[in-house]
Amino acid sequence: MTQLQPQLSIDDAYALQFAQMARRADTGDRIVGYKAAATSLGAQNVLGSDTPVPTVGTLLASHLASDGDEFTVLPGKTFVEVEIAALMSSELRGPAVTQLDASRTVGSLCPAIEIAAWSPRVVEGRRSVHHSIATHKTNGIVVVGDPTPSATVADLRLEGAYLEVDGTVVGSGTGVEAMGHPYRVVAAIARLLAAHGLGLEPGMVVMTGSLLAPFVLPPGKRTAVASFTRLGRVSVRFDQGGSEPQDIDR
Repeated sequence: MTQLQPQLSIDDAYALQFAQMARRADTGDRIVGYKAAATSLGAQNVLGSDTPVPTVGTLLASHLASDGDEFTVLPGKTFVEVEIAALMSSELRGPAVTQLDASRTVGSLCPAIEIAAWSPRVVEGRRSVHHSIATHKTNGIVVVGDPTPSATVADLRLEGAYLEVDGTVVGSGTGVEAMGHPYRVVAAIARLLAAHGLGLEPGMVVMTGSLLAPFVLPPGKRTAVASFTRLGRVSVRFDQGGSEPQDIDR
């Protein structure tokens, strides 16, 4: 993308993402929320990010999956990320919203797994940050479990989670890993959206970023299960039969 337009800015890349997602919604899909990437040090190290500002992506209804659904693994690299999903109960928008504002507008919390599928081009480093933002999220799925009222979780920073792949624990983390508090991530997403005339609406899903370093799925693995302290558990199955190369980025 930057070869075609060398002067493309990060703000331009986000404008392209939001325009693309609006076009998809106009042709039959639906915008159901937003997601953040690289909100923890572990994720920043794995994904190669050197900034504390998260990368934001748009979630479409076609990205959503339910507990136990199957994802077909394709060539490239597949990351499994354990996250806390926030369900908005009221609107959150504006350039100066805070963590406190976010805490008042999140009605429920869900256990979640994001499957981030990187194409061979991304793995080989042939895509710029601008290109990744413009196509974020056009690939992979998010698996969201049953909601728990946010008021019943006393301190979300202490919410723990661990990931099992084919029955083996491969990592663990807590809510504090997501920029110090998942609600800080919700507020950061709302502020970025405000710069483009957008906001978080009631009923939207907000994925707040992986609590542990994104796990690279080895060949042949069949299941992943994320278990949380209070939020319950959520799982995804893998079909390793995919053979067609991916031509989109994330």
